[in-house]
Amino acid sequence: KLYSSVIVGSTIDVNFMFFKLLSINLSNVAI
Repeated sequence: KLYSSVIVGSTIDVNFMFFKLLSINLSNVAI
């Protein structure tokens, strides 16, 4: 159970980083 929690946590971190990079790219395009 702990192992699956780590996987979920890692997935959330990856998704957050991807969304963050995507937001930065969109901001640059908007400017």
